[in-house]
Amino acid sequence: MRRPLALGLIFSLTSLLPVAWAVEEGELVGKEGRWGYVTREDPALKYLLEKHIITQEEYDEGARIVEEREHPSAPSFHLNYGQGLNIETGDQFFLKLRGLMQFRFNHNEYNQAWRTIGDRNNFAGDKPAEAWRRADQSATTLSTQAMRLQFLGYAFDPNLRYDVTIGADRQEGSPTATGGLSLVNAYVASWHVPYANVVVGQYKTWFNRAQIQSVANLTFTTRMIVQNAFMANAINRRDIGITILSDENKYRVNYAIGVFNGMGTTLDRLSNPIAQDGTRVNANELMYVGRLLWKVSGNPLYGEGDILYSTEPQVAIAVGYAYNSGVNLSDPITAVRNQVLGVSGNGRLVGAGIIDFQTWEMDFIARYRGWALQAEGYVRQQQVRGGNFSVGNAMGWYAMLGYYLVPRKLEVAVRYGIFDPNTGYSHDLVKEAGVALNYSLDGTYDHRIVADLTNVTMGTGGYAAGRPTVSTQDLVTNSIRVLYQFYW
Repeated sequence: MRRPLALGLIFSLTSLLPVAWAVEEGELVGKEGRWGYVTREDPALKYLLEKHIITQEEYDEGARIVEEREHPSAPSFHLNYGQGLNIETGDQFFLKLRGLMQFRFNHNEYNQAWRTIGDRNNFAGDKPAEAWRRADQSATTLSTQAMRLQFLGYAFDPNLRYDVTIGADRQEGSPTATGGLSLVNAYVASWHVPYANVVVGQYKTWFNRAQIQSVANLTFTTRMIVQNAFMANAINRRDIGITILSDENKYRVNYAIGVFNGMGTTLDRLSNPIAQDGTRVNANELMYVGRLLWKVSGNPLYGEGDILYSTEPQVAIAVGYAYNSGVNLSDPITAVRNQVLGVSGNGRLVGAGIIDFQTWEMDFIARYRGWALQAEGYVRQQQVRGGNFSVGNAMGWYAMLGYYLVPRKLEVAVRYGIFDPNTGYSHDLVKEAGVALNYSLDGTYDHRIVADLTNVTMGTGGYAAGRPTVSTQDLVTNSIRVLYQFYW
C-alpha cells in the first residue's frame, strides 16, 4: 500500500513543478563529439528521498516516469565544433560562430619613379607630395589583413538563414587603426523555393566570380588590382539591397537578379552631399545587377584552387551586368571616398562628376585533379553627366592557373592581369603578375600559409580628374608577401 501512495505523491508534486525546473537542474553532457543539455535530477523526487518518504527504488522508478513524461517537451540543445562553434536547438534555431584572422608580412621594393613622380592619379584632392611618393627604396611591414567575427545559421526554419559579420580589416599603409570595427555582412536569406531564393540586407553583390569569392578562399594573399577595380558599384564588393536567385546546388543553369543602393556598405543615396540647389539630385536612383551561370560540368562552387582534388571535371561559365547610375564622385563624402580609394582602387574617378556606370563581365572556371584555371574579362562604360568625355571607358582581364603538387596540401599558382582605367588614353595601364605557394596545414582553406611574389607596373599617364598628366614613366613595385590564416 505504501508504494502506490508514494508514487501518487510523486506525481502530485512533480505535476505542480514547471518543466523549466528540470532544465535549470540539468547539465551539459558530451557524447560522440556533441554536447546536449540534459536533466540531472528532479528536485521533488530528491526532496522525498532525503526526507525518507520514499525508498531509493521508488526514487529510481519515479525518475524514470518523470523523464519519459518530460522528454517530448524538453528542448533539444546541442553544442559541438565543426568549422566553427555550433549551437543547435532542434530544427528551430542554429548558430555557427566563426572567427577569421589573417596576419601578413609585406616587403615592397620601389623603382626610382616612385620617389620622383609617385602615384598622384590615385590620390584625390590637394595632397602634399609625400602623400603619393615613396621616400625610400623599400618598405617592410606587418599587418592584420583581416579580423572578422561571424554569426551565421538559421532561425524559426532551417531554410530561413542569416549572417551577421563584423570586421576590423586593415589595408597595408592605411591610416585607420585595426580597432575600428565595421559591419561586413548583415542579411537574411529565404531558401524555401530553390528556383527563387531571396536574400535581403548587406552582402556581396552577386555579380562576378572574383567578387563573390571569400577572402578566406584565395590562392594568393590578396586580390588583384583589376579584380578590385571592376566591382558592380565601382565602390565596394558589398552593398545593401535584395536579390532573387536560384540554388546553384540544384540546377545547371542559374540566375541572380538584385537591386541595391549602389553606395557600398552601410550607405544609401541620401548619404550623398547636397547639391548647390539644396537637393540630392540622385536620391531616387538605384543599382541593378544580374548574373547568369551555366555549370558545364560538375559544381565548381567559389574557391579559387582545386583543394578537393576533383575526380570529375568542374567547369562553369557566367556573364554579369551591373547598372549603377548617378554615383556622385564630384565631391564624395568621406565614407564613399575611402571605399573608392581603399577598396576599389578607382581613385582616378574621384572628382570627375556624377557618373552612370554600366559594367559587363564574363568569368570562367575549370578544375580537375588538382588543376584550377580561372579567368575573367571586364568592360565598364563610365558616362559623366554633363558631358565630361575625358573619363572614357575602362577595360580589364586576368587569368590564374594553379596546381596542387601535394593533394589538399601544397599548391603552386601563377596569375597575370591588366587594368586599363581609360581606353581613350595611353601610358596608364596597370599590369600585375604573380606566383604563389599555398600550404594547407589541415587539408582545408581554414588553416594555411600563403606566400607570393608580385610585380605591379603602373602607368602614370592618362586621365585623372582634377590632376594633370604627370609623366609617361611607369611605377614599378615588387612585393613579397607571406600570410598566415587562422579560420576557426
